[in-house]
Amino acid sequence: MEFINNKGAMFGLDARIALAIFGALSVISGAALYSAVQEARVTSFIVEAQEIGKAWEAYYLDTSSDLPETSHDSYQRNTCDLIKNNASVANWKGPYLSYNTCLTSKYIKHPKYNEINIMTLALNKTWGLAISYSSGYCDDAADTCGLWLYLDEVTDDIKQALDEKIDNSDGFDKGKFRYTTANNTYYLYLMPTRNEN
Repeated sequence: MEFINNKGAMFGLDARIALAIFGALSVISGAALYSAVQEARVTSFIVEAQEIGKAWEAYYLDTSSDLPETSHDSYQRNTCDLIKNNASVANWKGPYLSYNTCLTSKYIKHPKYNEINIMTLALNKTWGLAISYSSGYCDDAADTCGLWLYLDEVTDDIKQALDEKIDNSDGFDKGKFRYTTANNTYYLYLMPTRNEN
C-alpha cells in the first residue's frame, strides 16, 4: 500500500512539472504571437503609406503637376484630387486610390485611420510632440522639403513600434515618423519634394 501512495505522489509531481512547463510555453508563445501581430500591423501601415505615395507619383507623372495647394494653406494639398478630378486637371487618369470618399478637398476618408491628407513639411526642422506641425512649414530656402502623410487614429502601441521601425526610436519630434500632442495626429514622411523658396 505504501508503494501505491509513493507512485501517486510521483505522478502528482510529474503532472505539476508538466503543467508548469505548459504554462511557461503558453506565455512565451502568447508573447511571440502578440509581437507577430504587432509587426504585421506596422508593416500594413507602412505598405498603405507607400501606396498613397505611389498614388501621388502616378498623379504627378500623368498630370506633370503636384497636387494643388488648398485655398487657405500652402503646405496642405488637395488630396481629394487623387480620387476625383475636382480641378479638371489635364491628363488626369485616376482615381489613384481605392478610397472613394472625400471629406473636404484636402481630406480623404480612410477605412482605418479616419482621415488622410498630404502635406509639404520640412524634414530638417524639429517639430512633433508638444511642438505643432506648423513649426515644420517648408518656408525657408535651406529647408529639406518633403511630402508627409497626415493621419489620425493610430494606437499607442503601434505608434511606439512605428517610431522604432522607421526611426530607430529617435522620438516623435524628429525623423520620418512624427506625432504631435498639439492636435493628436501622426505624420509619416513619404518622399522628398522640391523646395519652392
